[in-house]
Amino acid sequence: MDETLFQVLDSGKNTSYFWVLRTPKEFAKHQIAYFHYAAIRSGKVINDVLTPDYAGAVMCDDYRGCDQVQLPKATFGSCLIHIRRLFIELVKDLTLKNNVQAMQTVKLLS
Repeated sequence: MDETLFQVLDSGKNTSYFWVLRTPKEFAKHQIAYFHYAAIRSGKVINDVLTPDYAGAVMCDDYRGCDQVQLPKATFGSCLIHIRRLFIELVKDLTLKNNVQAMQTVKLLS
């Protein structure tokens, strides 16, 4: 699950959001992509997309609006792209350029 920022020209607002959900190939017989429009980026939108009773898995970035408060029965996983970005920043740090483990992690997540 992720929200994507965009501008609706006649809305009078600078930004709006599409909330996007997709079933992964590895865990679903049929692929589903779901797009939900919202004028706001708020955890309240999560309950418009998934009910508080949703007990499946949610992989997302670490956006605070998408958490156990909104979805108390869900199991959360971290987005590997966001984790990879953190490792890239670590490798860029001058003190860690020779850190083989950090560099190997970046390669594994590529």
